[in-house]
Amino acid sequence: QFLMIAFVLFFIVKTMNGLKANADDVKKKRATCEERAEMKAKGLKWHDVNAVKAFREQKAAEKAAADAKAAEEAAAKAAAEKAANPTAEELLKEILVTLKAGEKAGK
Repeated sequence: QFLMIAFVLFFIVKTMNGLKANADDVKKKRATCEERAEMKAKGLKWHDVNAVKAFREQKAAEKAAADAKAAEEAAAKAAAEKAANPTAEELLKEILVTLKAGEKAGK
């Protein structure tokens, strides 16, 4: 009898864990309050799981594009800053080129 009760309890717990995992999956598919508001503003149906998925993919693509643009702007800013503020080595190279040009002109 003990083994039979243990076996039944095991399956009850296993079933409950499975239901809990399914409930978590359903919650992840549903739109959050913020997503609902944005989707309503755009005239999209937030009840439709496929519409929510497409909306999330669109938002991810927009975020990736914005991140790429920000990285590009940061790289351009860094290049401009580097050109405006040369290093000591670069300055010494320019001085050397100028001195060599002066020696050639003096000969």
